[in-house]
Amino acid sequence: MKPMEGTIAVYPGQQVKVLARLVDFAGDLLSSSDLSAIRLQIFEEGASEPSVVGAGSATGVVVATSAATGTLATGSGWNADEKGYNFSHTYDLASYLTGGKSYRMEYRIATSSVGDLFVIVNLTVLPTGQAAS
Repeated sequence: MKPMEGTIAVYPGQQVKVLARLVDFAGDLLSSSDLSAIRLQIFEEGASEPSVVGAGSATGVVVATSAATGTLATGSGWNADEKGYNFSHTYDLASYLTGGKSYRMEYRIATSSVGDLFVIVNLTVLPTGQAAS
């Protein structure tokens, strides 16, 4: 399946809330019982080779499979469409992301039915004082 991808701009010290709709090949919603593991890795962009940063580094941060539900929700920042999301994860980036740099948050979601799914967030950490666009 094609990775789900989005872009977020934040200030240093902010939390990032990632919302996505996880579905199988037929478009049916996946729930926590369909997932065996979720790992998050964060890569600093801009170098010749992206380097892994933050907690968990090479192995990634383990995210509870309960971050996915079998029902759709709207609101809470979801504006992609009227259908809604069934995956929500908030992550505190304060301790290791630097203003003025770009990062890639990569969620690797192992499922029992469709293999691995990827949710990719291209993250720009704005320098303090710069307005978000």
